[in-house]
Amino acid sequence: MGLFTFIKNLFSKVEGIENQVESFVAEVETKAPEVAAEVKTEVAKVKKATKKAKEVVAQVETKVKKTTAKKATKTTKK
Repeated sequence: MGLFTFIKNLFSKVEGIENQVESFVAEVETKAPEVAAEVKTEVAKVKKATKKAKEVVAQVETKVKKTTAKKATKTTKK
């Protein structure tokens, strides 16, 4: 399952970047509130997309595990 581990590591990196951006926005908010508001909107979109992507990856991973388990069962029955 190396691919799924790789994808999950990417998600954790995305979350780290999101946190850094939010921290940056908090600093900028006092000097450029309109820019901060736009960035917050975009970060919210990214978080929503990331959440959906995690759900899809989890579903695919479950299907792959089931398929792999079925193939392993068929192979051992021969």
